[in-house]
Amino acid sequence: MASRIRLVIRVARPGDSAAEGDTRRGPRRGLSRPIVLWIIVYLAGGLLATVSIDTPGDSGFGFAWRYLLLPIAVLSVYVGYRRSSTDGTPEAGPRRRALTAIAVFVTLMIGTPGYVMLANSVGADGEPVTVEGPIVEKWNRGGRTTSYHLRIRDERTGRQVKLRVSYPDYKAATTGTRFSRTFFRGRLGLLYRWTLG
Repeated sequence: MASRIRLVIRVARPGDSAAEGDTRRGPRRGLSRPIVLWIIVYLAGGLLATVSIDTPGDSGFGFAWRYLLLPIAVLSVYVGYRRSSTDGTPEAGPRRRALTAIAVFVTLMIGTPGYVMLANSVGADGEPVTVEGPIVEKWNRGGRTTSYHLRIRDERTGRQVKLRVSYPDYKAATTGTRFSRTFFRGRLGLLYRWTLG
């Protein structure tokens, strides 16, 4: 009995992902690798700056929302909806474009305040400014790490100001007692102080 061997030869057709050594498995879903890498690096830098620089209230976030919201939104839409490059990749669908625009916007709005405070404080020789007044409220936020906060009525401006404090300061603080902290005025007019170093 003769055994027969059947060979099947598959001819590669343009756009056939199985014939390309599995280097492409159809249209990519989600965000492209360069954008994901950029998101990770940008967020890491922004969050490191946020942890390293203390501000009364949320000065960096306030500045970003007030002055940078529109430019960031325009940039996010541009990155998400720009025409695909001429490298032969298929044009992204509407869902992927929208997802990319949203991811870029969220990343920039989370990471940018840290860079704002970095630009405000690096190389600045601002005058010292003391934020001082009675404690109105104290609270802590749990999570992987617990953060401690006081809200005081600043006698200089008459406004209530939120301050991030250490655990010993938080434990010693009681509502109604006075608390003070010295900051420096930065290049953008925002108060800051370095917490590392």
